[in-house]
Amino acid sequence: MQLGDTTVSVHFPDAGAAIPERSRTVSGLVLQVQVAGETDEIPVTKKELTLGRAQDNDVILEDPQSSGHHTSLRFRAGMSQVMDLGSLNGTQLNGRALPSRVPTPFRPGDLIQVGGYTFAVRMATAEAPAPALSTPQVRLE
Repeated sequence: MQLGDTTVSVHFPDAGAAIPERSRTVSGLVLQVQVAGETDEIPVTKKELTLGRAQDNDVILEDPQSSGHHTSLRFRAGMSQVMDLGSLNGTQLNGRALPSRVPTPFRPGDLIQVGGYTFAVRMATAEAPAPALSTPQVRLE
C-alpha cells in the first residue's frame, strides 16, 4: 500500500506464525499511522508494541530518523503508556519531547511522533471497526 512517498508492506516472518484475528485486539484499540499526509490503521493485538528499525520490532520503521528500538507502546487495564527507548532522535507526545526510558501516559487521540511518522490510538467502534491483520508484524517503508 502506498502512503504518499512511503510504502506500507506486510511482512510474513514464517509460514507457521500465528495470525491474530480481528476480535483479538487489545480492548478494541487501533494504532493509526500517518506519514506524508496519508493515514493507515493497524489493530493493536498485543499489550506492548515496539517500534523501530530493527527487524524484531512489532512495527518496523524504514526511516533513517528512527533508532533500532525507538519507542514502546504499552496497553494495560485502560491505561496506555509511551516510552522512548533511548533513541538518538527522541520521541514526542503532542509536540513535547519525552524523557528517555520514562513511561508516559497517553490517551486516544494523542499524537506520538517517531521520526517521520505520527501515531495515534483510537477505539474501534461498530461504525469504524479495527482492520483485520494478516501477520503479527508490520513494516512501514
